[in-house]
Amino acid sequence: MSGSNTVHSLERGLAILRIVAGSGPAGFRLTDIVELAGMHKASVARILDTLVNGQAIRKGADKRYYVDDAFRAVFGMPKSTIMIRDAVRPAISRVVEDLGDAAFLSVRSGFDSLCVERHVGWYAMQALSLNVGSRRPLGIGAGAMSLLAHLDEDEQEAIFADLPRRLSAFPHITVDEVRREAAATRVKDYAHLPNFVVPGMTGMGVAIRDRDGIVVGAISVAAVGERLNGQRHEHALRTLREARQVAEERLASGSSEIHSFAERIAS
Repeated sequence: MSGSNTVHSLERGLAILRIVAGSGPAGFRLTDIVELAGMHKASVARILDTLVNGQAIRKGADKRYYVDDAFRAVFGMPKSTIMIRDAVRPAISRVVEDLGDAAFLSVRSGFDSLCVERHVGWYAMQALSLNVGSRRPLGIGAGAMSLLAHLDEDEQEAIFADLPRRLSAFPHITVDEVRREAAATRVKDYAHLPNFVVPGMTGMGVAIRDRDGIVVGAISVAAVGERLNGQRHEHALRTLREARQVAEERLASGSSEIHSFAERIAS
């Protein structure tokens, strides 16, 4: 293959990779990529196969294409929500089985906390204030508070400055209260918010970190009445911390695979 042909092939491969990366967590079908690339279907399919074989992208069981998490990490990009959710899901199941109350996984999305996983417990009365896909301002809820508490000071101040216009849905909460709870959560390394978001409901949450110590999400549990207070408080906190350990070990295991991948492509 001549030099010009090689450059042309590389340009087309990068164009396809850019298109797949632009799909985000939803992924793209072959027909989507063909339409966006403006190329012949056979050519796009051949390039996709090459990228899959090179572990830059992956083809899901749904026949959609996604950027591979290991490939993302090589370039210092954050772990995808899918990877975090898969790593944390067994830990959330453990919380629900032990406590019987609803548990959630939240990740940061700008100035918001985004719920990406919810497990319903076995107790008769559940505090289901969040659905998968629900957003709340950072600091409004146990998971959201756990995410906010571990941001650096400049990021926190930007969020506090933006909060007043977003608290109309939570008129009983003030910015000063969020600030105080964020400071307390950072010191304790867990959030405990009785009657904070919804009267009669308590939330507890812990941040989860990746192998490099970066907060990538938060596990939280919500319960009605006094189920997370009094004598059950310590038991619930212990359960959350054990779940965090499981989640972080699974995340670290995934990171080890990523580093091995980086070493292979660098050799």
